Amino acid sequence: MIKEKTLTLLLVVFTVFTPTHIKAQLKFLNNSPEFRQAFDKIMADCSNRFRNLKGESVIDNPESSEYESNIKLPGAEECKVIQMRNTKQETAAWQALMLSTDDYEEASKKYKQLYNQLHNAVVRLDKAGTPYTIKGELDRPSDEKKIISTIFDLSPSNIYNQKVHIELSMAYELLQWKVRITIYDKEDDEKVRPTINE
Repeated sequence: MIKEKTLTLLLVVFTVFTPTHIKAQLKFLNNSPEFRQAFDKIMADCSNRFRNLKGESVIDNPESSEYESNIKLPGAEECKVIQMRNTKQETAAWQALMLSTDDYEEASKKYKQLYNQLHNAVVRLDKAGTPYTIKGELDRPSDEKKIISTIFDLSPSNIYNQKVHIELSMAYELLQWKVRITIYDKEDDEKVRPTINE
């Protein structure tokens, strides 16, 4: 009986005295299984250059093609696969526009929420593969900067994941703040850029 009263008292104290921003952060992280499920599926197709995620063609030009993504992150305004053409090796990226707003505070809040959602999350690069932890140091938002960008890498690093990057960005474009998540393979420039002799 004493133990039950003590546990109840501790729960009440935690609920009453936990700062509001921590409560909001915990709620955001714990109530997003759909986000994690969708993100896992996207990451699992990363080694396949997102071929299985390509939907209807949206833009086709000499340098790149854009396709609707078959998998969308919950809350995203749009999700797409970008196929690059002006490289020696096939490269692709997956991108989600998570927010467009003219309100800096709203964009900054969304950017920080997404950082908390991604940082220390565990993912696999295929359905049965090794689990990796997403790690990145937050590039803090500032209304004095027009581009804020946090680059995440996968840990532990090895030959299978060292080129995989996840970028969370917040950029001021055409009078609006755009918050995006982009997943891509980063090759050395000399490996992907065409040479003069080719």
